[in-house]
Amino acid sequence: MVSALVPALLAETVHALPPEVDCVAYFLTRPTGDADRERFLVAVVPQLAWQLGTDPPSALDEHVFRQLWEQVLVASRLSPGLPDDVDPANLLAAFTSDQPYMLPDSPDAARLRELADQEITQLLRRATDDPDMDTPGLLTAARTGTSG
Repeated sequence: MVSALVPALLAETVHALPPEVDCVAYFLTRPTGDADRERFLVAVVPQLAWQLGTDPPSALDEHVFRQLWEQVLVASRLSPGLPDDVDPANLLAAFTSDQPYMLPDSPDAARLRELADQEITQLLRRATDDPDMDTPGLLTAARTGTSG
């Protein structure tokens, strides 16, 4: 019964967001078989296009999704003032609250992403060689910071 309540709770959360909050949502459940790439793209790409004020593209593939996703602001705060403990030399300190800014990509974050991608690729290779390796379990453990 609990598993049936989770999607309903998430859907209610999305619908109850304040009008100034934009959200892109896709809910999937394993029993209904909607946990596949095509259904995700069919649901999410038009939402992203709408958020950007563009027509939904005719092609719904991963490249189109990534292009749209890179244009969508994924986080913000209602009160954009910085905490007092932020170093004045921090890039964010130069911003004013009345205008959105695109932050440049961080070379450090790019390197960490490369390392994470390499690690996941190695784990997935081991998973195909070892039937006892549980890939979803590994990804869950990596996400939660737990092991075992």
